[in-house]
Amino acid sequence: MTDFGPGSPYVGQMKLVLEALAPGAPVLDLAHDLPPQNLAAAALVLLSAREFLPLPCVLCAVVDPGVGSARKILLAEFTRGVLALAPDNGLLAPWFRLQPPLRVRAVTNRALFNRRVSSVFHGRDIFAPVAARLAAGLRPERVGPAVPLRGLCASPWPEVSAAQGGLKACVVYEDRFGNLVTNLYASRLRRASAATVRLGRRKIPLVDHYAQAKSSQPLALIGSFGFLEIAVRDGSAARVLEVGIGADVLVETKRS
Repeated sequence: MTDFGPGSPYVGQMKLVLEALAPGAPVLDLAHDLPPQNLAAAALVLLSAREFLPLPCVLCAVVDPGVGSARKILLAEFTRGVLALAPDNGLLAPWFRLQPPLRVRAVTNRALFNRRVSSVFHGRDIFAPVAARLAAGLRPERVGPAVPLRGLCASPWPEVSAAQGGLKACVVYEDRFGNLVTNLYASRLRRASAATVRLGRRKIPLVDHYAQAKSSQPLALIGSFGFLEIAVRDGSAARVLEVGIGADVLVETKRS
């Protein structure tokens, strides 16, 4: 998963490294057209994919505005053979919150990197060779020392908070249809009843699927990511409502 763009030569170079060091290992593309440097959107896409990962697997996530700096590169070990490589920039933090890892390691063993490491392309020169070697059977402890969760970067999106008799969320991702995905998990919304969704002064009906709204009508629903999202039937919520990432969303609720 990267923000390099579909068809990017950067993705191509990473795949060349993967094939050279782990020939024949299946390489699956989760996403390469994420908003550039947008950690909140990347964290959402990563979190929502976790339950569909093939087992075992190595997940390599490169959305890394701090490339070349002193930020760590992390290897998180989860149950069922899932290994996740990502920068220590909050990308894995929402995943850690829902599913604490068995352990997290700092990737420090330079013998696993490419011979020459570009200060601006760790995806090719560190992430890809380490991911390939793990896929080929390298033991996780070889990448570097374990590090405590405490002290790692926090989530790139704010926590949902209580406000005005309900829950205050925010938009963290806009998909190509203009749907606005928030940071409010479906499980939190399902524990409440009689929910009313408000975006600014606009009241938006909560429905189960798009066809329950009239054409061009705004609606709110639990989307395929498993989070509350705001859409417009047969249109773009981002364009019609003139809001985007970072917009506040208020969900007024009554406890069931």
